[in-house]
Amino acid sequence: MQRSPVSIVFAALLAAALPVAAQAPPIDASPAAAPAPLSPSAQLRPSLYSVQATLSNLPVGRWKRGSVRDEAADEIQAIEHEIRVNLPPLLSASDAAPEALSKALPVVKHVGAVYDVLLRVYDAARVAAPAEQVGELQVALRSLEHARLSLDGRLQAEATRQEQQMIVLRGIERRQATFKCPAPPPAKPCPKPRVHHYARHRRTPKPAEKKKTEPAAKPKTNP
Repeated sequence: MQRSPVSIVFAALLAAALPVAAQAPPIDASPAAAPAPLSPSAQLRPSLYSVQATLSNLPVGRWKRGSVRDEAADEIQAIEHEIRVNLPPLLSASDAAPEALSKALPVVKHVGAVYDVLLRVYDAARVAAPAEQVGELQVALRSLEHARLSLDGRLQAEATRQEQQMIVLRGIERRQATFKCPAPPPAKPCPKPRVHHYARHRRTPKPAEKKKTEPAAKPKTNP
C-alpha cells in the first residue's frame, strides 16, 4: 500500500521534532514566588543620589544674572540640605517598619517637597541656564518622579491590604459580639443509690403433731 505525500511529510516533521522535544527542559508548573517589595530606601535613594549629584555639579554661575538665578541658588541649597540631613533618618525609620504607614507618610511628604522645589529649579533653568544644564535637571526630575510614583503605588497597595484585613477582623469581632452561647442542657438527676434487699430466710414452723385419740370404748352389752 502506497503512502500519500501528506502522510510522508507529516512523518518527516514528527521525526524532526522528537529530538527537540527530548532535549527540551521540563516545564516547571509551580508558580514563581512573588518578589519581596522594595524598601523605601531602595526605591528612593538612587533617584535622590542622582538629584544630589546633578545639583552639586550644576554651575549656577553660568546662568543669566537676576532674581531667577538667585532664587534657584537658594532652592538648590534647600534641596541638598533636605536630601543630606532630613531624609536619611526618615528613610531608616520607614525601612525598620515596612508595614507602618505612619512611618512612610513623612517620607512621602518630604520627597514631595523636594520634587516641588526641584521643579521650580527646572523651570528657572529653562529661563536662565544653558541647554545642557536644563537637560540634566530634566533627567533628575523624571527619575525622582518615577521613584515617587513607585513608592506611592506600594503604599497604596499596603493600605488596601491593611484595610481589607481590618474589614475581616471587624466582621469577626462583630460576629463574636452578637454570638450567644447556647444554654447548657439541664443536668441529669443523680441516680438514687440502689438499696440491696437481702432476703431473710424464715424458718417455717413444723406442723404440730396431732395427738392420737384413742377410740372410745364400746359399751358392754349384756347377753
